[in-house]
Amino acid sequence: MLLYELLRFRRAGLVVAAVACLMTTGNAQTPVLEIQVSNEYYTPPLSGGTITVYVTNYTDSIAGFNLWLQLDRPDVIEFIPTTGVHLQVDPAGTLTADWGLVDAHSKSGTPYDAGVVGVADTFSYTGGSFFGPSSTARPLFRLPFVFKPRADTLPDPVANVVISGSSSFLSFARPDGSTVDGIVGPYGWVDTTKIKLRHGKVMVVCKGDADVNTDGMVLSVADMVELIKIYNGMAPIREYLWHADLNADCVIDSLDIKVFECLFKWGFGCLPYPWPPTTCCNPQIKLCCAGVVGNVDCDPSDQVDISDLSALIDHLFISLKPLCCLGEANIDGANMIDISDLTGLIDNLYITATPFTRPACAQ
Repeated sequence: MLLYELLRFRRAGLVVAAVACLMTTGNAQTPVLEIQVSNEYYTPPLSGGTITVYVTNYTDSIAGFNLWLQLDRPDVIEFIPTTGVHLQVDPAGTLTADWGLVDAHSKSGTPYDAGVVGVADTFSYTGGSFFGPSSTARPLFRLPFVFKPRADTLPDPVANVVISGSSSFLSFARPDGSTVDGIVGPYGWVDTTKIKLRHGKVMVVCKGDADVNTDGMVLSVADMVELIKIYNGMAPIREYLWHADLNADCVIDSLDIKVFECLFKWGFGCLPYPWPPTTCCNPQIKLCCAGVVGNVDCDPSDQVDISDLSALIDHLFISLKPLCCLGEANIDGANMIDISDLTGLIDNLYITATPFTRPACAQ
C-alpha cells in the first residue's frame, strides 16, 4: 500500500513538472528585433571616432527603419554636423551600404542627438537591397563623432548613447512596405518583450602602460629613468602622466618605481593583472609632489611645519624609513636627499623663514 501511494505521488509530481515546463516554455518570448549600440573605448590624445548600431532581426526582412539616438553627456562627445540639422552618417560596410537613403539629422537642432532614417532602394520581396532575417547581430550603420576639448573633470568620462523607446521615433518596415508589428506596447512605448534596446557608451580610458617617456616602447630602462626623474622633481611633467601610474592608484609615487624594480629583478609576474591597468586621466592623475617643496610628510593640506622636519630627520638619521615623496624633500634641487635639504628646511622654518619657491615637481 505504501509503495502504491509513493508511485501515485511520483506520477503526480512528474505531471505537475511537465505542465510547469510547458507553461514556462509558452511564456518565454523570443524578441522580434534587437537594436544595439556599440561600446567604444578611446585613449588620449583624443580626436574622434565612430559608434556602430547593430540589428538582429529574427523573423522579418527589413527594408526601412527610423531610430533616434541621444547623448547624455554633450560635454564629452558630439555628432558631426554637415548642413543645417543634418549629421554625418556612414553606411559603408553595413547592411544599408546599398540603400537608396540613409540620413541622419538632429531633432533638437544640436549635435547631441541623431534621428536616423533608412530606406532600401526597392520595396519588394523579389529584389532590392533589403536584408533577410538573422539571429546574429549585424551592423546597420555608423555615426562619426568628435570629442569635446577638455571634455570632463571626472575620471574616465563616459558618454552614454541612448536609443529612444518611443514608438514615434522607432519603427521598422518590411520589403512590402508594411510595418513590423507587435513591437509597440502600451502608452506609445515599445514592447520590451518584442524588441530589445541595448544602449551603448563612449568611454575615455587611460592606461598605466609604463610608456613614461612616450616613445612608444613600454617597460624599458629609459621609462624607469624618466619616472625616477619625474618623481624626484628633476624632469618636466609630461602631458600624459598616467602612463607612469603602473599600480593604477591615480598617484605617481615610489610604489610605481617599485613595480619597475620588481620587474627588472623578478620578471613580468610583478606587473598588475590585467596589464596594462586602467587608471585616472587628466586632471585626476596626480604626482605625490604638489605645489612647492617642503611637504615631506605628505600632509594632504600641503602644510610645511615641524612634522616635515621630523620626517626628514627620521629618514636621514634614525629609522632610515623611505620618504613618501622624494620630490617634496628635494629642497635644494640636487640629485639626492641629504643634509643640505635638511639645512634648507630648518632655514625656512626657524632662521630666515624664506618661503620656498622651487616646485616640488619640475615644471
